[in-house]
Amino acid sequence: MESDTRRPARSAAHISTAQDGQSTPKHEARHKAPRQERPEQRKQRRRKASKAPIIIAVLAAIYLVGSVFFLSHALPGTTAAGRDIAFAGSSKISATLRDASDGFSVTVTDADGTESFTVSGDSAGFAYDADKAASELLKAQNGFVWPVAAVRSLFAKTDIVLPSDAVTLDEEALSDAVSTAVENVNETATPSEDAHLAYDASQSTFVVASETRGTQLHEDIVENAVRTSFQHLASSCKLNDAAYIAPEVLSTDERLATAIPAANSLMGAQLTITLDGTTVATPSDNVVADWIELDDSFMPQLTQDAIEKWAEDNFDTVGTTRTFTNYAGETKTVSCNTNPESESTYGQLVDAESFAQEAYAAAMAKDTATIDIHVTQEADGFTEAGAADWGDRYIDVDITNQHAVLVDAGQVLWESDVVTGNVAAGNDTPQGVFTIQNMMNSITLTGEDASENFVYNWMGFISTVWGLHDATWRTEFGGDIYKTEGSHGCVNLPLDAANELYDLVHVGDVVVVHE
Repeated sequence: MESDTRRPARSAAHISTAQDGQSTPKHEARHKAPRQERPEQRKQRRRKASKAPIIIAVLAAIYLVGSVFFLSHALPGTTAAGRDIAFAGSSKISATLRDASDGFSVTVTDADGTESFTVSGDSAGFAYDADKAASELLKAQNGFVWPVAAVRSLFAKTDIVLPSDAVTLDEEALSDAVSTAVENVNETATPSEDAHLAYDASQSTFVVASETRGTQLHEDIVENAVRTSFQHLASSCKLNDAAYIAPEVLSTDERLATAIPAANSLMGAQLTITLDGTTVATPSDNVVADWIELDDSFMPQLTQDAIEKWAEDNFDTVGTTRTFTNYAGETKTVSCNTNPESESTYGQLVDAESFAQEAYAAAMAKDTATIDIHVTQEADGFTEAGAADWGDRYIDVDITNQHAVLVDAGQVLWESDVVTGNVAAGNDTPQGVFTIQNMMNSITLTGEDASENFVYNWMGFISTVWGLHDATWRTEFGGDIYKTEGSHGCVNLPLDAANELYDLVHVGDVVVVHE
């Protein structure tokens, strides 16, 4: 049987007809033969592959060289004490730090950035070993991270913390310098106040008053902060909240709330205070509440010490500031004890201790009582604290206007221009309320500088050191002479005016000296 050698006919499903009448198998269209790589492309690919190890080797070499370099040089973007030391070697870093430490000082600023005070290196016994600092700085530096530092330097500088052992300080001198500065700040700063009990008259009860944070500095903390700034050559020392003396008792302290009922139980006394039979005070509930203090265990106690202080503050006038209306209708203020060597002794003093004992007993019993306060030193009159207590006869010495008058019963009996103490030389005439203590004729005054001046009339109001007297060596009085050419502190008068005043005054007359 003869075999059939003809190829079987393809089915219609495997044949497609093109427009040109030729047929194209579909599987051949889907499985095209891969394009052969050209020789040039093959060579280029091989060249690229051969370059990769070289690039890696070059980068590694650059990294290693940089790492070695930065073992002895400062990293990119590095500053020290605010000065650029990037790429600098030991000698250059040392020179930079030596320059930065020359005349170095630390400026202390408040938490809000306000400058408070400056401590100079000289006052703190400061010395700096720049060579040691440079050497230790480089030892502590990680040179292997130089690529990271280089990238970071494009955006910001890095101020490094310098080693502290390169600094030498005189600890005693540093402590003294900071202590003096802090004391000066604290004199005018506001102290913190603990939470405490306060009387609310509208509710007739004690309440808890919240604590307040002040601005006084904590000396030890400030000293440590300044020391650290010196050690790291940081010229600015900004204080944080911890540097300020904080309240010790907070309003959340439960002991305060617990003490309120006991404090309320001490209220209720109705007192009337008289002086020589005249009513001078009727202490309100708020006043009595101030006589109540908390002891160490937070128990309310009515205290005699608080009552004594109240009596002294309200009825003692010796050395206190008074306001009065002078002969010309002007309001003047007298500040006493402006000179520590010239204490003002005129005024009223009360027996505060005996008064406190009586007031304490009446308050504890919640009595309605009248208590007469006793006087141990009298003034010419008393109306209220802060008012004139020298009656209607006095000598008024006005430093600002360089004028003096003798007033009696509202009438000016005598007046004259004067020359008071030399302000420029620090010989200001003491201000305050005094009395004529001694009067003498034809005497020689001897100054601290051994100078001698003869005067015809002397009227001393502070022992025999300060007084009113004639000054025949002067030809002018009044004006601004006192500011630069004034006296040693006395009140200089023309001879005729001194003669007249001497005949009008007597020992015991009040002398009021004010600006």
